[in-house]
Amino acid sequence: MAATDLHEVATARLGGAEQRYTRVRRAIVDLLAEADAPLSLPQLLERDRSLAQSSAYRNLVGLERAGVVHRIVTADDFARYELAE
Repeated sequence: MAATDLHEVATARLGGAEQRYTRVRRAIVDLLAEADAPLSLPQLLERDRSLAQSSAYRNLVGLERAGVVHRIVTADDFARYELAE
């Protein structure tokens, strides 16, 4: 999916959940779109040092509720996140 289409879908899904598509949410979506595999929160923070841990986690929860990302529970300490289809 093209980046423009991806951001339009994210904007629409968040709007449907009465949430805004903020700079932090856009950065998270971009990181997940560039990744070859689902990423954990520490991996997201490592790839973008400007993200604060608490803010990134809150925004991942909002993106998940809006159907923009999926949370994948694994056997290790951290869930991983990927873009929803």
